[in-house]
Amino acid sequence: MPMQLARNQDGSVKRYIFKDVIPRKKSFADLQGPIDWLAPAGLAIKVKVCNRAELPLESFCKPNMFKLFVFDVGLLGCMLDLSVEAIADENYGIAKGYFAENFVAQELMAAGTPRLYSWTERNSQIEFLIN
Repeated sequence: MPMQLARNQDGSVKRYIFKDVIPRKKSFADLQGPIDWLAPAGLAIKVKVCNRAELPLESFCKPNMFKLFVFDVGLLGCMLDLSVEAIADENYGIAKGYFAENFVAQELMAAGTPRLYSWTERNSQIEFLIN
């Protein structure tokens, strides 16, 4: 998941990119099994990206379009090899926006939200939608 941050330039992760996560694995089909295991196990938060912000949200999502968040921002900091001082000083560098998004996703899930969605169209985006 932190590899996705390297592709993040504007503070907003558009969607999960499968190429180069595991050598010779390039598509959603190659990684669908592990991702589908991590989310129900509570180790990752999978947020589907909808192409329309209309109900029912699920009907406007493609299975291979989603954002993937770590279940704990502390572990995210460790995965990015950030020092304790950098985390305490809130000095996340280019990952600051992703940390904020990850924290909100984590809190929404902790509050009992069963499933999160996101909406992106052209230059517009809503980070989290709840059905």
